[in-house]
Amino acid sequence: MYHRYESQCFVLSSYPEKEANRSYVIFSRDLGLISAKAQGVALSASKLRGNLEAPSKVSLSLVKGKEVWRIVGVQAENNLWLDLKSNREGLALFTRLANLVKRMVQGEERHEELFLVLEECALALQEKVTKEDLLALELVLVSKLLHHLGYFKLKEEYEEFFNKTLSEIDSKKILSMRRYLVADINRALKESHL
Repeated sequence: MYHRYESQCFVLSSYPEKEANRSYVIFSRDLGLISAKAQGVALSASKLRGNLEAPSKVSLSLVKGKEVWRIVGVQAENNLWLDLKSNREGLALFTRLANLVKRMVQGEERHEELFLVLEECALALQEKVTKEDLLALELVLVSKLLHHLGYFKLKEEYEEFFNKTLSEIDSKKILSMRRYLVADINRALKESHL
């Protein structure tokens, strides 16, 4: 008998496999970045159908097989694709952040701080934000993500926004440091060799 794992997850991407199956790239609060398969998810009778849209936040029931994780249950929490379809820039921002997580995280390892960064992003995008707010949001989230992975040094001038929630951050102040933040982010990405 296999152990069943329950975890909050972000579905980052998916791709079809065979006729009715799909493979998913998932970032789990408890398990980190994993690849999981869902059997028959494209069939109209599937219980999983419609709840595993990428990007979305879900509660998953997973079983670890010999070679792969299998999705055996899902409860939808927040379908970002539906919630943000009128906010294309916000959806693009979350997708870029998800792609960065997929690129930077190697192997299955718990990274709760990164999960919280994705969660923070999803919550912030639910509110009305301007293009300037989105740009500031992206700078803060990417620098937080790289910091939690050990690639981004936390300078004194950045500490103020690292310790605040996104709703408390002053976008104008972040954008005034944009040149320095972008240079530090690019340096961190270069030094990661990923």
